[in-house]
Amino acid sequence: MTAFYESGLSLGEISKRTGMPKGTVRKTLIEGGTAIRSFRRNHEPISNSPNVMRAGNTPFGYCYLDGKLVVDARERQTVLDMWRMWQGGHSFRSIARTLNEHKISTRFGKSWKHEVVKQILKRHEAEKGITNGIK
Repeated sequence: MTAFYESGLSLGEISKRTGMPKGTVRKTLIEGGTAIRSFRRNHEPISNSPNVMRAGNTPFGYCYLDGKLVVDARERQTVLDMWRMWQGGHSFRSIARTLNEHKISTRFGKSWKHEVVKQILKRHEAEKGITNGIK
């Protein structure tokens, strides 16, 4: 199987030739110590930089400007308010309730859910983004 892969065959092509599921082929190669190629042949590897545009929704509090992830001034204050409430001991549910009571909607005009508040705050905590330096 490794010989097939090293000769340039894709996981799908090996799967068809061997009759093994593609996931099994992948797992077998990885367990055997073979480095799996990026599916983006002849392209630069996908960067781990937070400033690279990615598929999917842009994180709340950010927007893309000239292909770079930057703080969105329209959402910055909401993130800071959420952060201060959380640091002040409010629960995610309480923060969502407060935002909804003040008629502050999400980017898509929906009401806040505690799960979304949690995701946003945990992301900003991990990345030290908008909330960097806020006590």
